[in-house]
Amino acid sequence: MHMRTLLTALLSSLVLLSTAGMMASAQAQDPAAAFADLRDVYDATSSLTASFTQEVQSPFGGTQRASGQLFVQGDAFRIEMDDQTIVADGHTTWIHDHVNEQVLVSPYEEDDATFAPSALLLRLDDSFEAIDAGVEERDGRRLRTLTITSEAPDAMFTSLTLWYEPDTQHVVRVRAEDVNETVLTFDLADVTLDPDMDAALFSFEIPDDVDVIDLRS
Repeated sequence: MHMRTLLTALLSSLVLLSTAGMMASAQAQDPAAAFADLRDVYDATSSLTASFTQEVQSPFGGTQRASGQLFVQGDAFRIEMDDQTIVADGHTTWIHDHVNEQVLVSPYEEDDATFAPSALLLRLDDSFEAIDAGVEERDGRRLRTLTITSEAPDAMFTSLTLWYEPDTQHVVRVRAEDVNETVLTFDLADVTLDPDMDAALFSFEIPDDVDVIDLRS
C-alpha cells in the first residue's frame, strides 16, 4: 500500500474511527445520535496529539505494522516513527526515510485538508451511515462502539468501527476496511484534543547527509 494511502488512513482514523475483535455488549444507543455526538466534539477541535500503533492486513501484501507519535494542527501534521518522519505544513510535505537516508519532498495536496478533524467529520457525515452503536468492555475499560458504512464509489472505506471513551469521546481503537478488503487497525493512546503545540513541529529542515527527491516542480 502506498505511504500516502497509509498516512491518509491513519489521520482519518484518528478523528473518527475505532475497532476491536470482540462482540459488542449490551446497552444499545441510537447510532445516528451517537455519531452526531461524536462529530460535535470534533467539529470544535482544531488540533490533537496521540501515540499510535497500526496494523495493515492486505490480501495483496501481507501484514505491515508500525507505531509512533502523531501531531495534527489544522492542515498541518507530523508523524514520528522509528524509520520515518512525515511532516506537512499546509504547503509542502516531507517524508524522511531514516533507513535509506532519503527525503521525499512533494506539494501539499488539496485533499490533505480533510486531515483537519472538523473537515473530515463533516465530509464523512454526508457519505457514511451509522448503522450500529453499543457499549463494550475492553482491557478493563467501558467503551462505546460505533459502526459506520458507506456505499459511495469514492469512499475511502466501506466499513468503519470505532471504540471511544464515553466521558471524553476520545477514539482509542479503530478498524477500517476498504473496497479491496484491506483492513487497517489502529490503537491510540494519550489522545489530547486542542493541545498547545510549538509551530516548529510542522516545519522540516532537511539534513545535510541525505538524498533529496523533490517532486514540487
